[in-house]
Amino acid sequence: MKVKILFLSLCILAFSGCSATYDLTIDKNNITEDVFVTVPKIANQTNSYNNLQIPITQNTEEKTFYNYELLDNNTNYELHFNYKHTYQSFQNSYFVTRCYQNVNLLEEEDKLILNTSNEFLCLNLEDGAVVDNVQLRIKTNLDVIQSNADEVNENTYIWNITNDNYQNKPVNIEIQKGITIIDENTPIALYVAIGIAIILIILIFLFIKSKRKIANNF
Repeated sequence: MKVKILFLSLCILAFSGCSATYDLTIDKNNITEDVFVTVPKIANQTNSYNNLQIPITQNTEEKTFYNYELLDNNTNYELHFNYKHTYQSFQNSYFVTRCYQNVNLLEEEDKLILNTSNEFLCLNLEDGAVVDNVQLRIKTNLDVIQSNADEVNENTYIWNITNDNYQNKPVNIEIQKGITIIDENTPIALYVAIGIAIILIILIFLFIKSKRKIANNF
């Protein structure tokens, strides 16, 4: 597959629209991309989705490719692309730079600021492929100072991109790198157990100290 052809162009093989979910997981050192494309099953098209190689940048000399797997979900195929970037390499990401004309990731000492240009370019492609909708999700356990996300679900910030809004759908998010919030998925019982352990340690310390004080009085 030529580098200039975005993976979403595979939708044209199905002769109808498809949908995509673009996930970014941001931690203190890395940004992980997980891209899921759902395409309808069409007879004799399975081979078109096997062993896809998408380079991690649009550089024609790029030799590193996204990790790829093809999932069979009864009536649809789900194409999954994955790669873990450093902050520095993320700005050259194939998917990001293909879908936004400008991407700026500013790393300050204590903050990470991600801004894109206004128009999302991957719904109607020059080769005729049509994408019904894209959901862009940024997940992080770091403290988010502000964002322009359409919705927030716990520590996931979501932008819903459609044919009605793609011309004005920038992504803006500012993250505090040094502060980690509690993961809502962590069982409450774990925090309770940690709290009980700390209390027990304090009580044991006070008990030993009290016994020593009594012994010294004798």
